[in-house]
Amino acid sequence: MEFEERRIERARVRDEIFAVLKAHNFASYIDRLNFAARTIEDLTGRGRELHAFLEETYARLDQSGKIQKIRHTVNDSTLQRSEETYSRLYIQGIIFDEVMALVREGIIMLANIIPNQMQWTGRYVFDPNHILVTEYGARVLEDYQSIPYFADDYIKILEKTAVPDDELRGYLSEGLACLQGNLPRAATLLLRLPCEHLLQKLIDAVDAKLPDQQGKNDFKGKIRKASTNIERRANAVFDQLEFDVALLANATYLRDRLRNELKPTFHTIREFAGNAAHRNVPIDRQQVRDFYGVFASTVYPITINIIEYLQQP
Repeated sequence: MEFEERRIERARVRDEIFAVLKAHNFASYIDRLNFAARTIEDLTGRGRELHAFLEETYARLDQSGKIQKIRHTVNDSTLQRSEETYSRLYIQGIIFDEVMALVREGIIMLANIIPNQMQWTGRYVFDPNHILVTEYGARVLEDYQSIPYFADDYIKILEKTAVPDDELRGYLSEGLACLQGNLPRAATLLLRLPCEHLLQKLIDAVDAKLPDQQGKNDFKGKIRKASTNIERRANAVFDQLEFDVALLANATYLRDRLRNELKPTFHTIREFAGNAAHRNVPIDRQQVRDFYGVFASTVYPITINIIEYLQQP
C-alpha cells in the first residue's frame, strides 16, 4: 500500500493567499458609498469566514498542482492513514501560519463589520473567525506581483511588454522547471542565459542606431575587446547608451532607468549566477525566485523599451 506525502514551498503558499485575497473584495468597507448602494452591507462588506478562506486556499493549491505529491510504499495501514493525515495538516498549518503573519504585518485583520439595517450604520468587532483586508493591505495587494508557478504564466507577464522570442522563452521555461523541481542552482545558472540573450539584442540595437561608420567601428571594438567577459560587454553597451548623445539623449526617463535599475540589477544577477557555478556557495531557493521576479519586472521591460526606442526612425 502507498501514501502520498505532500510538499510545498512556503512562498508558494503566500502567493496563493494573496491571489485569493485579490480575487475577492474583502476591503469594500474602505470604498465610498455610491448611489447604487441599497443596504448597509453594500457599504461595509462582510469579513470572509476564516475557515472557508483556508479551505479555498488549500483547494486552489491542490487543484492547480502546486502541491507536490510523492508516493511512498508502507506495509501498515495505520501508518498510511496517519502519514497522509499529517501531510495535509502540515500544509494547512502553513496556510494558517501565513494568514497569522499577514495579520501581524497589518495586511489583514481578524474582524467583522456588524451592520444595522434600521439605523443605516455598522460597527467593527474583533472576530477570530473572520478576516478583512486593511487599507494598508489593499495597497500591498495592488502592488503585489507573485512569480507564477508555471512557465506559461510567467511568459504572460513578459508579454505585457513584448512577446519573447523562442530562445528566450526556452531558457526561462527550463529555468522555472528547475526551480519547480527543487534545483535552484540549475535555475540560477539558466537565468544568466536570458540576460546574455537580451544583452546581445541590446548590442545589435545600439550598433544599428549609431549614425556613422566610425562610431560603429569604435563600439564594435569595445565589444570585441570585452570578448566573452559578460561584465565588460555589459558595461561597454551600458556606457555607450548612457553617454552617447546619439542614443538616449532625448529619453531622460529611459536613461535614468538604465543607470539606476537595469545596470545594477543585471550585474547582480550576473554575479549571483557566477557564484552559483561553485558548489561550495549555498543557493537560497527563495532568492532565486526573487531574481526571476526582478528579471520579469526590471531587466526585461527596461531592455525591451530601450531597444524599441532605438529602433524608432
